[in-house]
Amino acid sequence: MAWWYHAAAFLYISGLVLVVGAAAAAWLVPVPARVPLLTAVVLAAGVAARLVAQGQMAFGEMGGLTREFTRLIVFETPWGWGWRWQAATAAAVLLAAIIRRVTGPARIVREPLGVVLAMSAVAAAALTGHAMAFPELIWAMVPLHALHVAGAGLWMGTLAVLLVRLGSIGRDARDGAARREAVALTFARFSSLAVVAVGVMAVSGVVAGGLHLGEWTALWSTSYGRMLLLKVGVFALAGACGAYNWQRVRPGLAIEDEATRQLRRVGSIEVALGVVVLALTSLLAALPMPAEGA
Repeated sequence: MAWWYHAAAFLYISGLVLVVGAAAAAWLVPVPARVPLLTAVVLAAGVAARLVAQGQMAFGEMGGLTREFTRLIVFETPWGWGWRWQAATAAAVLLAAIIRRVTGPARIVREPLGVVLAMSAVAAAALTGHAMAFPELIWAMVPLHALHVAGAGLWMGTLAVLLVRLGSIGRDARDGAARREAVALTFARFSSLAVVAVGVMAVSGVVAGGLHLGEWTALWSTSYGRMLLLKVGVFALAGACGAYNWQRVRPGLAIEDEATRQLRRVGSIEVALGVVVLALTSLLAALPMPAEGA
């Protein structure tokens, strides 16, 4: 696959993770309207980029993605059926973000709506790619893939937004102690969310990986399996960073400012490793699954 095909997949997956993260973070800290709007724009750009990449792969030798070829892909292929759902959910997420930016609806309205739309976009993401490769197992594959992406968003996406907003947490507190307490409470709540999210990612990933591989020897005997092992290794490193923040850094957040600075440093490494995982996922999505040829 050409590099731009993987870039389009990376942009789309990143948009999903950020949209979920922005929706979840809004329950923990005040999130300005520009944050969900920016994440919605990334998601919409990813959806559009995937269509262009798919068309270029299919019709590049025939002059590229013309209007007729676009209609053919979108309306007359199984991939296009799934893409239409992805485009519809991305448009809904973007529209809701624009409305929030313009009107600033009450928190009680926007937070539940943001979660519902984010999860709808995640569910639609499973309607193309590997989740649809086994029609007889679609009842299992689609939920597994959706849960995997949702877990990534709740973990990495939420953490990324919280780190960006870290300086504003407890800003209105009366003194430094109260501000540190606000930071500690926020990340205590996030830690509970992250533990569940990582568990969901791990379980869904293991089950889906087993179905994709067919047999476990494919882990080291196929390019798909080796790429999957690399992804798992980077995922484990990111998890180790999260565990360090959870067990060693978080208890000191209410006591000293240095703990907050350490949280930012280790959390930034955690997010950077998460970006690598997303990049590997975009590469993995283009590789043939061993179980397909079984």
